Amino acid sequence: MPDGEAVKYDFDRSDHLQTTPEIGHRAERNGHHRSVPNNPEPGPNVTPEELVEGWNEHCVKLGLLRVSELSKRRRENALAKIREHPAVSWWNQVLGNVANSRMLKGQCKPADSYDKSFKADFDWLLKDDNALKVYEGKFDG
Repeated sequence: MPDGEAVKYDFDRSDHLQTTPEIGHRAERNGHHRSVPNNPEPGPNVTPEELVEGWNEHCVKLGLLRVSELSKRRRENALAKIREHPAVSWWNQVLGNVANSRMLKGQCKPADSYDKSFKADFDWLLKDDNALKVYEGKFDG
């Protein structure tokens, strides 16, 4: 991926990933430039079911755990995050950033105090500000 170009994933329900560059202003973090979308485009809100489908369609291919059930607690957590960030485009960016993060896919050497590398899962994504941090690019690279 060229430097400064962000990728988003569409909840398209097809067997292939579609990637689309998003154009926005450039931000600098740790000396690296990346594109930050101006404002997520208005559009339909994502649903908890679509969020699970998007995770399973795109993140399982990356070696991350499949969500087998949308439990009451997961639904509540998903709805809380969706209230904060309702746009499908926002979640597309989050999934794109997960795909571009070696750390979130468990491809980084674990810290000395851990036996294995960290891998993100759906529940982790919905916890605290984790989805926002992924969106902002904290785990890029």
